Amino acid sequence: MRVAFIGAGNMAGNHLQALRRIPTPHVVVGVHDVRKATALDFAHRADAPAFATMSELLEQARPDIVHIWTPGAHFEPARQALLAGAHIYVEKPFVETPVEAETLFALARERGLLICAGYQLTRNPAFQTLLRTAPELGPVTQYIGDRDPDRIAEYVQEREDALDGAVAMLDRAWAVPTPEGEPETVTKPSPTPEGENWASESDWGAESGEAPEAGLEPATRRLTAGCSTN
Repeated sequence: MRVAFIGAGNMAGNHLQALRRIPTPHVVVGVHDVRKATALDFAHRADAPAFATMSELLEQARPDIVHIWTPGAHFEPARQALLAGAHIYVEKPFVETPVEAETLFALARERGLLICAGYQLTRNPAFQTLLRTAPELGPVTQYIGDRDPDRIAEYVQEREDALDGAVAMLDRAWAVPTPEGEPETVTKPSPTPEGENWASESDWGAESGEAPEAGLEPATRRLTAGCSTN
């Protein structure tokens, strides 16, 4: 099998190493990268020629399959490789629009070619475990994509520090200025049996003897419920 690379960065290098571990007979027949030095370095490691343009690579090397590792958009290199009669392996993101995807699918069907998008973790045991257990986590509000545990820990700590700062600001905000400018202490809400931080009408009226304004109640309820740290 004749293999070519369009794009010769770090991920392309990883796949070059992976190719050396598979038993399927193959040969790397060429590489193209807009960065000449990067292409030459990869060509040296792959013992293959570097081509100045993508069209020269496809026409002269005649690959059976093209690995596409260009930074940014992948649609045009993928389209050109299919038009040249090659199967394609495309790094994520596969394409940027549904129209681009359908265009590539149509070309592949017309020519009897295969497309593989590089979502390589779909069969990873850890990822499959996440898919099975995700419903138990509740609504997902943020996803951190990183394989470095130290970076993940640092990011989580930053978020916790930011939350602590926000809670401290809310604590200070409970001292509400009166029209005369003197701070008036307002009783903080206490958790209800359901776990929602909501002050009853009597809590809010304890200091002033007045019930809260009806128009403020829904917004206040949402604020205190959203800031619950239980």
